[in-house]
Amino acid sequence: MSVIAEFKVPAEALALSETLEQTPEMIVEIERVVAHDDDRVMPYFWGRGGDYTEFEAAIDNDPSTQSVMKLDEYEDGTLYRAEWTQNIESIVYAYLEVGATILEATGRTDNWELRMRFDTEDLVADFRNYCREKNIPYELLRLYHPSEPKGGGQYGLSPK
Repeated sequence: MSVIAEFKVPAEALALSETLEQTPEMIVEIERVVAHDDDRVMPYFWGRGGDYTEFEAAIDNDPSTQSVMKLDEYEDGTLYRAEWTQNIESIVYAYLEVGATILEATGRTDNWELRMRFDTEDLVADFRNYCREKNIPYELLRLYHPSEPKGGGQYGLSPK
């Protein structure tokens, strides 16, 4: 049975920590992370709540990112896609190492809150060991088995 784990990690344990520090009013919500065979990580993420010009300038100078692209702009947020550099040893590579899935990730100035799915409890232990070996700090907030399936209904879609 799969396991859901909720974590809190310091901002510097994930990419964009310098960006979040320079734009404290912004919140980053990762929508989807795409991992490539050559260990490149390309997340889609929303920026919300602050000065987008400052935010984009900070992203351009953030050593954890390269090739940031603005995809969509709306009144309540902007969608970006970025490539994270390989020189950061972060919690992202820990999740890739064990094959977990990031379900939610929200970044603020001082921390990231993550909700991840692991196929088995053993993979949670592998994740913990990887983080320990690489000195990646995290705080486990909650660990549980999903109580009900999440199908198309979670997005308001009808069966047709």
